[in-house]
Amino acid sequence: MNISTPFRFQWETICILLLIISGFTARAQEEDDSLSYEIQEITILGTRAEERIIDIPYSVFRVDKKELPYGKKMSARDVLADVPGLFLQSRYGSHDLRISLRGYGTRSNSGARGVRVLQDGFPQTEPDGETILDDIDFTSLGGVEAVKGNLSSLYANAPGGVVNFTSDLFFPRSYAGLISQSGSYGWRLSGLKLGLENA
Repeated sequence: MNISTPFRFQWETICILLLIISGFTARAQEEDDSLSYEIQEITILGTRAEERIIDIPYSVFRVDKKELPYGKKMSARDVLADVPGLFLQSRYGSHDLRISLRGYGTRSNSGARGVRVLQDGFPQTEPDGETILDDIDFTSLGGVEAVKGNLSSLYANAPGGVVNFTSDLFFPRSYAGLISQSGSYGWRLSGLKLGLENA
């Protein structure tokens, strides 16, 4: 088939123009159309500095030394019964008390999974999140703080919050006291508490 010269010239011109345009569009697609800015490095740190409770961005509930002596202190249930948002369930038998803080720990059979437990700032919670509360001497407590909210940046493995048991270390005068408690099924607890004036 014979193509006339003017038509052939137009055909070649159209093909060349298409090739040139496709090259420009391919190059335009390679170029990034967004603006890029280089910012300085930002470091976010969680510190354990002492702050007033009013300045902390979490919900904090404190049971202090003045409130603890008025109730029995045989278990975590006795000490933490008044903390709002904290659900305590005793399984009796060989299982430990189950603690749930803001819903974390509800699927645990016993202990405090998802809730970090400290005594005087030292962790009582194992790395896997399990806590055995029977190791804490509740008769020697001077206060309890329950911090509700995700505290994983500060305490690791604490999506529900942190419960910190503090020992009774400050005494306005020296004293000695005997502790004797008994209960059903032959349960007994005896102890001696000594305090030297330091406040």
